[in-house]
Amino acid sequence: MATAGWQFATTMPEIPHEYTVRGKRTAGIEPPPVEMHDAFAAHIREHGYEGTFYGRMYVYLQLDGFKYWVLGDVINRERISDGAANASGL
Repeated sequence: MATAGWQFATTMPEIPHEYTVRGKRTAGIEPPPVEMHDAFAAHIREHGYEGTFYGRMYVYLQLDGFKYWVLGDVINRERISDGAANASGL
């Protein structure tokens, strides 16, 4: 997923994060194969940890300096600080 097009979420500048959409060209970059997108989304769900955001439960995965989470066909990511613990255990 490192080569996926990641688009800055301009509708939420107060919570800076990026997203990529399953099967859609994002940030001018062709999408990865949907199988890769689906496999990464499944990995987040299976190996992540639960957390709440605005009262809703999500599954997050911290990996390579980012925190990832899935909303339908969208994978989101937020850069985390260098000192943050890798709560996913990876």
